Amino acid sequence: MFTGIIQSVGRIGRVVAFEGGDRRLSDQDPAPLHLLARKWASRVLWEAKDVELTLDSPSGPVRVETMPIGLTENYYRRIAPQVNAAINSTSIATKTRQPCVLAAWGASATGVGRPESIDTRALADELASRRPELVDRRRIPWDQYWAELKTYRFMLYPQGDGVQSPKYAEAILTFVIPIALRCPAFDDLKKSGLPIVVVDSFDEVTQENLDKWWAEISPTLEEARARMLVDNYVKEFC
Repeated sequence: MFTGIIQSVGRIGRVVAFEGGDRRLSDQDPAPLHLLARKWASRVLWEAKDVELTLDSPSGPVRVETMPIGLTENYYRRIAPQVNAAINSTSIATKTRQPCVLAAWGASATGVGRPESIDTRALADELASRRPELVDRRRIPWDQYWAELKTYRFMLYPQGDGVQSPKYAEAILTFVIPIALRCPAFDDLKKSGLPIVVVDSFDEVTQENLDKWWAEISPTLEEARARMLVDNYVKEFC
């Protein structure tokens, strides 16, 4: 199921955003989206965007964009004090941990069944096994996760069932840069100015590139986190 957020946003017109679910854009009948663009919406955003789709409208083509994912509410409510403490104590200056790339997923992902998701996880696991001097593959207890997450510079970010997963928001909130294999959603996040490294192969994760990516992206992390906070999220992305 999706929640459709519909909002009139001044000069850019009406926006419809589909978020809060795992249904990929490639599984969607495009006819209702074309109708929305023709009759009502000047922008359409989709959280689980795995393909490019351009819609017809009287004012010209409307390209479906990516809605950045947020935290999972039922998960956040259980551990809000830990999350808030980690966010408030995160500092770019203290990220000196080695290896600096975290690979931590799987504890809550028993339902992930999309071949694309499984493939990206297998490739990320393979890199972690092959390059332990760069990547720290860990299963972190839930009550320690946020305190540990904030000590890393990067995380490997394989797809969730709905392309994005809440680990993206978790990373941005703690000044961690996700590294993801290329797909339309991640390319869109990068184009929107949010911090993410998009690679064609995890073989691109080398010490030289990690140093370069950190130097280029770390100065943007504080501003990016501010964009993801509740007060700014709708204004920034809708």
